[in-house]
Amino acid sequence: MSEYPDILKRMEFALVNFHLEFVEACRFDMAASMRLRRDLRAALGRALSASEEGAQGGLFRDLFDPPLPSDPLALKRYQRPGPPFALLPRAADWKDYRQGESLAIRCSFWGKGILLLELFGRVLEALGPRGLHMGQGPFRLAGIDALDASGSPSVIWRPGDDLRGLAPPFQDAGWWVDTALGEASGLVVQMLTPARLISRGRPVFKAGFQAMFPFILRRVTSMAYTHCGLELVHDPRILFESSDLVVQRGNRLRWQDWRQLEGEERIQDLGGLMGDLELEGEALCDVAWILSLGSLMNIGKGAAYGAGRFNLWRKTG
Repeated sequence: MSEYPDILKRMEFALVNFHLEFVEACRFDMAASMRLRRDLRAALGRALSASEEGAQGGLFRDLFDPPLPSDPLALKRYQRPGPPFALLPRAADWKDYRQGESLAIRCSFWGKGILLLELFGRVLEALGPRGLHMGQGPFRLAGIDALDASGSPSVIWRPGDDLRGLAPPFQDAGWWVDTALGEASGLVVQMLTPARLISRGRPVFKAGFQAMFPFILRRVTSMAYTHCGLELVHDPRILFESSDLVVQRGNRLRWQDWRQLEGEERIQDLGGLMGDLELEGEALCDVAWILSLGSLMNIGKGAAYGAGRFNLWRKTG
């Protein structure tokens, strides 16, 4: 159903499952799946060998804090780039785990960021004894597999293997869009984790498709430019005009708080948009490819670490 630029066939990514085997019983829920940022970043230092410590700043930057674009126009268009990966939480994984049970954390890696897969695996190994978050859920890395273009998993690492030289199957974004969208007559965008969208320094508490689309477009084009070296869209006005023509049959997006930040003077609720959007219309085929890729990258604050995760469901007939 979607018309997309040919350049998408040069945009490569890998879909990887990291299998964590818990050594203690724990609960892993939506909030836990969105609070891995600080623990992952802290674990990087423990993952590096003594000989790598001198390069720590560079490795940390490459994995967690990519540099700003040197091109002023790209800096204005894409702003601060995100990490080359996105954690993709799944509702079926949110439950109580017994000792010995496994959780598969799915993650997309983009462009040159696929080369950092080894480092990400070492970060998880270093994080394991301390638990996923605040000491809860210690685990061991029990395996890594990656999905090929047909969606079938291939084992790329087992315990005892060297993490260096991991070789996941590459997928191209054009194939993904073709497979994900097919001949759908409409789409449902279903938020799985809260999307915290910031406009002019303030959270967006209410939104429909036309308000949400610019955030998805910027996220997709920024990841393509930063990590794949591709300029997907030269004139975004054309896509904005199409997005204005998309028919919104239903808007069930609502603000939902999911945690509280305790400051010295007050407690601040932290939330984002949850629910779904039902979309139809001829113009949808012009922008559906952006939505399809966005479903692999998440949107809003904390997107790399699982916030703003959404699924795309096809409507037929």
